Amino acid sequence: MKTTLLVLFSLSLYFVPKTLAADQAKNLWLARFTSPSNATAVVASAQTADLEAIQQSGLFGKVSSFRTETEKPDGAWELSADAIDYSHGSTAKSMLVGFGSGRAHLVMEYKLKNPAGETVWTSKIKTHPSFWSSAVTDLHNAKADRQAQKLLDELTKFMQSQKQP
Repeated sequence: MKTTLLVLFSLSLYFVPKTLAADQAKNLWLARFTSPSNATAVVASAQTADLEAIQQSGLFGKVSSFRTETEKPDGAWELSADAIDYSHGSTAKSMLVGFGSGRAHLVMEYKLKNPAGETVWTSKIKTHPSFWSSAVTDLHNAKADRQAQKLLDELTKFMQSQKQP
């Protein structure tokens, strides 16, 4: 009985890291996110936050971007995004009307392509700055972090759904 348990335990130590290593073998490359000219700084902040969040998440073995590798590495997944709606907000409108009007927002449409170049996942993610902070200070900091967290949540759900048969 003890021998059987020891063998099963040893086998589990052998196979579990192999399963995790299979996920770590997936590499991701972030393409340059596109944006209208009035949203360039906000989108650049969001891309930096997205890159850092994905690197720290462990969803992919290696995460690189157009900044470090000008072309997508062979066998890597590709994440791209387009800013499809952006408003820096209106202080006057939020002061006069209130109730959330005049708030800044950013809507990004993300696309994940597998190594064969097929789009396997898309998602539109919308974020607003905090209700209590000014839109100007929040756009480049917390908004990018919120955008990255929403992206990471969506990517995690997708990657987990791919593991199930």
